[in-house]
Amino acid sequence: MINKYAELIDKISTLIDSERMNDLSGSIILFLAYILTDPIEASVRGYKIDKEQLKINFYRFRDSYYFNYIFARYFLERIKNKPNDIDYAYAKYHKAITHLIKLDDYSTPLSILGTLAIRLIRHREINKALEVLNNTERLAENSRKLVLAEILGSASIEFTKLGFSSLGEELLRKAINIFVELGYKRDAIHYQANYLLNIARTQINNLKNYLMSLDPRDKFFITLYIVKEVQSRISDVYSNDMKNYIVEELIKSLSEAYWDVRETFLKYFSKTFSVFNNYFDSLISLARKFHDRTLETLVLIGELVNGRKAISDDDFVKLINFSYNLYKSGEYEHASDVLMSIITGPPYLKLNFKQIETLLEVLAFYLETVGHYEKIYYIFGEIAKKTLLSGQFEKTIHILESAGIFKDVSSLLRIKLLYEPSFRALIQNFKTIKSEFIRLLEDIKFRESYLSIGYLYSVIVEELLDVDCEDLAFEFIRDMMNFGVPAPYFLKIMDKLSNKGYYDLVMDLLKEISDIKAGNEDFLVELIKSIFASCSPEFGNKLLSIYRNQIDEAKMAKLLSELSIILLDKKKYQDSLRYMLNAIKLLYDYNAHLTILYSIASFVARCDFIDPILDLTQLLIDLLKLEV
Repeated sequence: MINKYAELIDKISTLIDSERMNDLSGSIILFLAYILTDPIEASVRGYKIDKEQLKINFYRFRDSYYFNYIFARYFLERIKNKPNDIDYAYAKYHKAITHLIKLDDYSTPLSILGTLAIRLIRHREINKALEVLNNTERLAENSRKLVLAEILGSASIEFTKLGFSSLGEELLRKAINIFVELGYKRDAIHYQANYLLNIARTQINNLKNYLMSLDPRDKFFITLYIVKEVQSRISDVYSNDMKNYIVEELIKSLSEAYWDVRETFLKYFSKTFSVFNNYFDSLISLARKFHDRTLETLVLIGELVNGRKAISDDDFVKLINFSYNLYKSGEYEHASDVLMSIITGPPYLKLNFKQIETLLEVLAFYLETVGHYEKIYYIFGEIAKKTLLSGQFEKTIHILESAGIFKDVSSLLRIKLLYEPSFRALIQNFKTIKSEFIRLLEDIKFRESYLSIGYLYSVIVEELLDVDCEDLAFEFIRDMMNFGVPAPYFLKIMDKLSNKGYYDLVMDLLKEISDIKAGNEDFLVELIKSIFASCSPEFGNKLLSIYRNQIDEAKMAKLLSELSIILLDKKKYQDSLRYMLNAIKLLYDYNAHLTILYSIASFVARCDFIDPILDLTQLLIDLLKLEV
């Protein structure tokens, strides 16, 4: 390898000073020369450089768009695909940003800096992280300040997680000032709340002091955000005292800014009664203080559905009446939200089937009034799935058939929201299609479009293959063929079949699918990529050789480039190199110069050894007819 390396370096040195290279070839060769001669690039690929051989002139094409483009793409790909190589990213970020700015790209450098700063903080490289953040502030000083605020806000949270709360608060203040200046108050609240969530674990006094400094409206939104986050996390890191304190502060700020924040609170409260189980008396007092019948009604509903083993018939009637009072007073959203929270949340377990039916019927009435037809299908679909999981198949079918048909909702969306959840759950949990659902499928075929039926059948086949019910899956595949289902619905199916080794079946399907015969090249491209990536490059190569003439050459060039990267990720270096070279030949014929540069940069960025890069360099010298 040493002789091969030395010969290439000498050859490149001679080429760079010759007149043989144009803008494209010069940029490519100089980029490869940099990769082969830079000490850091060498070290990450496990080889050493003889410094006496470093005779490369890197200045000839440095202002070329192509030159800066290939370097920029390379550094982006390398940093993105090697997230744990923090030393490399820190060493090269200046160079990456320089090339991007020469392309008049000021947004991507900020993204690089922000990502690098967060990685450095997590690796406890505090001084380096602060240096990167300072450079970020300088770069975004007069523009793109929103991105800067997001970076500072994220960095403040990361510092706080490590215990640097003062440093975190300093960065947070900077971020808040920018958000407020730009009018992004919601973002300011988001980052403040996340900062407080982290100090709340160990520094409850700091949390209290911070909240005391806020005006009531901001305090409400921040405490509400914290309450939501704490409730959504299955964790014991927050003490009960802290949780209770936050809820109490939320109610206190609600009382101080009631009419400004009422709608936000009611929407949350109507979906999560249990959070406020110990505070119903306080909320009733607030409702009466502000003469708010809606809040009072919601509290009464909360008292009915919380803390009971079952909901009695009398309480159930009261519940429906309370929700109907909300509906009559024009509070349509709250009326439907409260019923949805009951039927989809913990109170569902306290309901009998008759009560579930009634709630679904009333809820559908409320939602239909305001035109939320998709929500009707969603809720019926979810409750049908719950009923199915309890083994009540006839009742599941009854719920599905009770949802109705709304012409404002497409057939495909109705299938996805209403039927798909139950069919997936049925196969995943029972590994078959029960007779009741076979009959349901027959009924659906008469009501829905063939494209929607094709989608549902594709879901069924995918799930059957996942649970190893191949024979039943093959029956549904035959039905799909009879329907004339278009090729895209077969993509995941063929991928799964290939993974299971059913190559002959995949070949047979490709011969029979009508729009493949008509030349659906986009499907073929996606299928070949999928098979290369997930299971068998050998089978993918066979498909490529058979259907190559059906794929446009420009698309073929892009496909070959993408397959090269897939193979490289699988450590198949020589195969990857072969596909890459074929891709470049086609791209060169179509003058797709930027795609060539991107392909080379992506290839090199994924190479962890020097040999493939040496081979690529020699092949490109030959291809570009640069041999001296």
